[in-house]
Amino acid sequence: MAGPPPPDRRLVPRPTAPAQVRPYTPPPQYTPPSERKRYLFGSQVVGLLLLVTLVALTVMMPVMAGAVAVALALVLRLGEYLFGDLVKRRQVRGSSAADPLLALVGTPWALVKSALVTAVHVPLALLFGVCVWGALYWAGQMGVNEAAAYAAGAFAAGLFVLPGGGAPRKAVTRTLTGVLRSPGAALVAIVLVGTAALFAVMFALGQDTSWAPWRAPESVINDLASDARQSTIGLITGLIGDLLNGLGLGWLNPWA
Repeated sequence: MAGPPPPDRRLVPRPTAPAQVRPYTPPPQYTPPSERKRYLFGSQVVGLLLLVTLVALTVMMPVMAGAVAVALALVLRLGEYLFGDLVKRRQVRGSSAADPLLALVGTPWALVKSALVTAVHVPLALLFGVCVWGALYWAGQMGVNEAAAYAAGAFAAGLFVLPGGGAPRKAVTRTLTGVLRSPGAALVAIVLVGTAALFAVMFALGQDTSWAPWRAPESVINDLASDARQSTIGLITGLIGDLLNGLGLGWLNPWA
């Protein structure tokens, strides 16, 4: 009688050679949000010092520096709308060959969106500057021109710190974080930008304000008030003269 068939050698697992075993790779260590915040601290400080420098320059040159501040806020907002979502996608799924195409396709909408948001945000910053001017002029007993210079600085700051200024702030922080990749680089940047901000504040407090290419607000207000006064007087005298002429008493008109 025949014995049981031999076992199928194909079903028997063969031992794995030691060279074929992959070495154990530990998973990437999780970085708590608090450590990431400490890493971003240097970039945030540099961004704050840059804002102080911009405000001081706007106090010194309200018209020109104020226009530069508006253009800078627009460009930063546009950059955040274009590349902010792109950076988030790369952090989730990595780089893709379609990223440049997506950025190109999204450029028109990002430009329209940034222009609309800036058009709404600039009046808000102007209103903030007017409130600062009123507080300094009426409560602080400052002159018209001096209060207007500080109000211009408040306007420049409002473009970045008021509600709606988050996109420019994120763009600045993202750019600085990509440049300052070590605590040493952040420290050097803080020292350099802090020195520039200190000198800008000192010049803003000690130098006369330049209103070029416009005139000082006080002279403009005086001219407008004079024109309005003359126009009002002319209107009143004209009405009186017409009334006297209609009554046949034109000879009583002293301005005839």
